[in-house]
Amino acid sequence: VSLVSVDSNVLQREIGVTKPGHLKKLQMAVKMIKYPSDRESAMLRAKATIDDLPMGSLAKDGDEKRQLEDKFWTELKNQGLQPESEAYNEVDTLKKKLKELRNETVLVFVVTNTIWIVLITLLGTHANLNVLHTNALGFGFLVIYGLIFCVQFVTLIWH
Repeated sequence: VSLVSVDSNVLQREIGVTKPGHLKKLQMAVKMIKYPSDRESAMLRAKATIDDLPMGSLAKDGDEKRQLEDKFWTELKNQGLQPESEAYNEVDTLKKKLKELRNETVLVFVVTNTIWIVLITLLGTHANLNVLHTNALGFGFLVIYGLIFCVQFVTLIWH
C-alpha cells in the first residue's frame, strides 16, 4: 500500500488509528509526503553507492592538511548528495492553478470567437455598407488580420 495514496479507511484498518483527531493529523502528515523525483532517486542511489564503498580516512595520519581535505570531502558528500525536498501538496496546488488557467483561457477564446462571429454576421448582412469606399466586411478582415500580422512581426523581432 502506497502511503501517499492511503485513505482514512486504510489507516483505521491497517495501522489501527481510530480517533478522528489522530486520523486528521495523520492524513495531513501523509499529504506532506511526496514521491522522489528522478533526480532525487539518482542522488539517493549515488549516496548509497558512495556510502557502501570502503573508504579510508584521510585524517588518519594526523596531518592537518589531510584532516582539512577529509573534512571538505565529507561535507561535500553530505551537502551535494542530499535530495531536494519539495512538499507533496505543491503538486496539488499547481494542478489546481493549471486547471484555472485552462478554464480562463477557454473562456477568453469562446468569448472572442463569439464576438468575431457576431461581427462577421452583422457586416455580412449589411452588404451596402461601405467604409473608405470599400466593402465593410473586406475592410474588417484587412484591419484585423493586418493587426495580427503586425503583432506577430513585432514579437518575432523582439524574441
